[in-house]
Amino acid sequence: MTQEWQASPEPLSEARVEEELRGLPNWHHDGDAIVREYRFGDAAEADRFLSRVEEVGRNVEHDPTIARDGGAVRLTLTTHDTGGVSDKDVKLARLIQAMTDEQATF
Repeated sequence: MTQEWQASPEPLSEARVEEELRGLPNWHHDGDAIVREYRFGDAAEADRFLSRVEEVGRNVEHDPTIARDGGAVRLTLTTHDTGGVSDKDVKLARLIQAMTDEQATF
């Protein structure tokens, strides 16, 4: 079931982004995006993780930009329509964080 997000009509302020990131360990603000990097034992483990991330993104109709090099993964969240970080990005980061909190290996 798809869940609709109430996106900000404008990007969140830098102060608001930093406030939201306090509850998202290992995520950081990078220009007009929020970013988190992961390291896995091998590419297969990274691929399994990315399959779950892509499923979460499909469910909320908002996808991260993904960069993968072997077992290293970088997720970048930004809302292009607003030109920066919006509520949609923060909410997706929270869902990904909750997913990874369930896995001791992440």
